Amino acid sequence: MGFRAFARRAVSEGIPVPDGPDAMDETAALIAERARAGDMWAVDSIDELRVALTRVLSLFITIEVPDALTLGGYVLAPGDDFLGKLSESVAYQLRSPSPIIRTTIEDHAAGLGAAMVGLNQIMTLR
Repeated sequence: MGFRAFARRAVSEGIPVPDGPDAMDETAALIAERARAGDMWAVDSIDELRVALTRVLSLFITIEVPDALTLGGYVLAPGDDFLGKLSESVAYQLRSPSPIIRTTIEDHAAGLGAAMVGLNQIMTLR
């Protein structure tokens, strides 16, 4: 399920979807909070997100065969339990261990990766 579908469902349940660059993260955090409070709509929405991500990630992993895969963005909002269930679902779909790993860099991966590429270029100019 893409973010827009996730947001449309949130609006239909009375969850305000904020504007701005952090809209996805904030909306997912609100839905995750409601799921932790026992709201079955939110629990079901997060499970649908897991099912959709399992399909997409399993296809990606089958094609690219990465040694490790980290996730960022709004899919981190449901927490470690969600990532654990997602990893289990992916492993079941692949019939092999899931390469999904939890990192401490969270949403800073893109910026850190760009900095590492730039640093590598500077170091190779010497």
